[in-house]
Amino acid sequence: EVENLNGNVGVIYINGMLFFGTQEKITATVNRLIGEGVNKMVFSLRGVSQIDHSGAEELQSILEECRSKGVKISLAGIQPEVETMLDRVGIHYKEYSSAISAAKTIR
Repeated sequence: EVENLNGNVGVIYINGMLFFGTQEKITATVNRLIGEGVNKMVFSLRGVSQIDHSGAEELQSILEECRSKGVKISLAGIQPEVETMLDRVGIHYKEYSSAISAAKTIR
């Protein structure tokens, strides 16, 4: 699920388990938003209850690609088990409790 706020802020709501193979769909969504002029993105992970190591590495790759294109990133709603795996692969972004609060403060 995707929401475009104010034209330049995109919120990507990710649901389900993140694992090897989910990168393609998320990357396509990110690229579409960038093409629409989005330069700030919030990845809402509230609906992600599990993530395996390969899924975390793929998410890290997506976040790095966004950064390389000048897109500001925030993560929101990270579940404790997911946060542990993100820490293991070195994903350290400012985390917010909700996508809306992240969208309001992303710089």
